[in-house]
Amino acid sequence: PQQASWGRIPHKMIEPPQRVKHFVRDSGFGRFAVDSITLVQFFFYFISSQKFRYLLPYFFITPPQWNIGLKYGAHSRQTIDLYRNPAMLSKSAPIIAFVHGGAWGSGTPYMYRLVGLRLAQEGFHCVMIGYRTYPTTDIRGQLDDVEKALTFVHENLGENEFSDIASDSPVYLVGHSSGAHVASHVLLERHDKLKFVQGLVGLSGVYHIGEHLEFEKEKNVHDYSPLTPVNRGEENFDVHSPSLLVDKVPHGAQVPKFLLVHGREDEVVPHTSSKRLFEAMDGRRFNSELLLLEDVGHADIVTELFDMEKPIPYLEAIKEFCGLQSMQHGKEVHKHDCKEPRMRSCRREQRRFEALPRIVPGLINMRFPGVVGREVSRVMKERIPALTKNTATGSTPLTMAKLRNRNMK
Repeated sequence: PQQASWGRIPHKMIEPPQRVKHFVRDSGFGRFAVDSITLVQFFFYFISSQKFRYLLPYFFITPPQWNIGLKYGAHSRQTIDLYRNPAMLSKSAPIIAFVHGGAWGSGTPYMYRLVGLRLAQEGFHCVMIGYRTYPTTDIRGQLDDVEKALTFVHENLGENEFSDIASDSPVYLVGHSSGAHVASHVLLERHDKLKFVQGLVGLSGVYHIGEHLEFEKEKNVHDYSPLTPVNRGEENFDVHSPSLLVDKVPHGAQVPKFLLVHGREDEVVPHTSSKRLFEAMDGRRFNSELLLLEDVGHADIVTELFDMEKPIPYLEAIKEFCGLQSMQHGKEVHKHDCKEPRMRSCRREQRRFEALPRIVPGLINMRFPGVVGREVSRVMKERIPALTKNTATGSTPLTMAKLRNRNMK
């Protein structure tokens, strides 16, 4: 009888106390759990989709054009992974330094190897920046790590592991989610030390900490989220909000250009976050650009880059922003001219995935009842469809809203 009535127990009766939530957040257990779940998702996706070759970068020997785990600091997380474009060696190809997301408390460069490969395939040299996450450090330590990594890359161009990359290669900073927050924060605060950085691409970023805390409270995840402690308490939120830091940049300062890209269907970080930063930069006449994508969620904007063949319209916008001419892939594929057999095969593949967002979160809820299970299930429901969405037709819809401000030199 107790088992039969378990599913009818009110959530309030089994919701953990606040101290338990904070323990999960502050002990490092939350970081371990999120990192582990993310890796399991990738594994299931690649196995189920029969894209076994995409697992090779994670489990097998890396090719010579990669350098994995280059140290720029003493801590084990202060490393960078370098992915060269073989066709652009000794040339001034743009370098993308990618700062991963993970709510300031999770994520590693290892998870984003396919992003590095895709960007290298497009003509960039890509550097995946590893940095200390919460609870190892707070936002100040993360800013220090990203600045130190960028300086390390710039000072070593044409030398050591970067000897086959031209010393005058332009450097662009790209960040996703909390990584976009860290990246924009460091450029607005320390632009005088990072003058060699030509621009920033922010993907689905958090740019106003106070407003995002209210958003997290509406979803009842604020006690699990590292947002408050990593940004040193609510009294320091304004100091660490890029939307407000814009007004503190001295007049005449040479701030790099910004490209803000955000999906309108983002349920983790609302697209109004990017819109607010764009409006703040527009008020100061900074060189900024806002790109809003239809039918794109929070994880989609990065997980689509895991597919080496999928055409991605907003990737072309990033290449244009970084001054890289469009490069043709070995096999030219357009969104609307796929053959019918390919479409049918993709639809069958999609049906195999449709059960995953229902089965996996259900198992988690059975094992972890209460708000912990509900929150992990919410993340799984969002991330699994993000990995499997649009496999039949290829990519993000072409419909975009684009706003530009190029008044500043």
